[in-house]
Amino acid sequence: MTSSHDKLTGKKAILYFSVIGVLLLILGIAIGVSISSGNSPTSTKRIIPTTTTTTKPVKCTTVSIQNSNLPVVGVLVIPSLSMTAPVTDGVTDNVIAVAVGHNTSTPWPNQPGTSELSAHDVAQFWDLNQLKPGAEVDYYMPCQSETILQVTGSNVVTTNTTVYDLPYTGTILETCWPVNTLAYTNTRLLVDTKVVKTIPSTKQLVIPTYPNAPNVNIPPQLANLGLSLTNNTQPMGEMLTAGNISPALLQTNMPMNFEASALEIWFGMIDSFKYSHPDWFASFSKYVPYPQQFNGERVTGYYKAMVVTISGSGNNVSSMTMQAELGFGIGIYLIIATVTTVRQTVSGSPQNYFYLTGLTMNKV
Repeated sequence: MTSSHDKLTGKKAILYFSVIGVLLLILGIAIGVSISSGNSPTSTKRIIPTTTTTTKPVKCTTVSIQNSNLPVVGVLVIPSLSMTAPVTDGVTDNVIAVAVGHNTSTPWPNQPGTSELSAHDVAQFWDLNQLKPGAEVDYYMPCQSETILQVTGSNVVTTNTTVYDLPYTGTILETCWPVNTLAYTNTRLLVDTKVVKTIPSTKQLVIPTYPNAPNVNIPPQLANLGLSLTNNTQPMGEMLTAGNISPALLQTNMPMNFEASALEIWFGMIDSFKYSHPDWFASFSKYVPYPQQFNGERVTGYYKAMVVTISGSGNNVSSMTMQAELGFGIGIYLIIATVTTVRQTVSGSPQNYFYLTGLTMNKV
């Protein structure tokens, strides 16, 4: 604490040195006049050149999220998980199908308060459970600011749990639990992070892009039946990995997109049986003969949820295997179907296609 005496002394010191400064200035002027009025040659004025630096404004390119018209608002980077993902506003299905979504009822990570970012578990937040206290999480808005956060803890809650604001400025990262589930669950993993600092940033927008999911050769008549989970019943279990797929690839929406293409073949196969169409089956099958004993058979029950295994190396997915137990009129069968990426040229352009390359159907 500073006393009134100290403050007064300080003021006096400032006044004292101010008087000395004025006297020295007057003395300097007097000396200067004396020198210039002496016998020395007439002085030449010298202009000191100055350099003016103009800073050009940083230009940031506006980019839409891959396979979407949604704008990239920010970028979420988790270095320890090799994850880089686009962030946009909203947590609806069409948003988190392509990006990390921002809960619009909360502030953004670079603003005061508690923000919330959500993503699918078998997508951007597949490895979220691996984050330990102290791990770094970065959020930046291209050419604007960068916010450094630090993980402080995590917990698993049910969907009806009230989540309160953090006792500090930070962000809650939220996803389904377990993190490899393909089914809707009533549990969520919450990872809490605390803002360490927010700094101006000139970072440009850099988001890795990955190949789109393979096409599937489906006849129009079969395609019109609808070959997705939206149009069909199939209890889903979990997604596993095989090989050494890059963590950076797994933490994108690519595995889900590949799964959707594989499911087209799965449901196409079931409908081929149901409507007695070996020709439909042949359109997406390579080296797998049509199982005649299932001709005309309809699914009567689901006894084990589907487990999907994604296989590959690096950023390349080579195959996906789907396994489930289904009931038919002729009995309950464990079905294991493998689809493989096949490169082929269509209209002069090389494209990736999924084909059914393996099928076993064993009675349980």
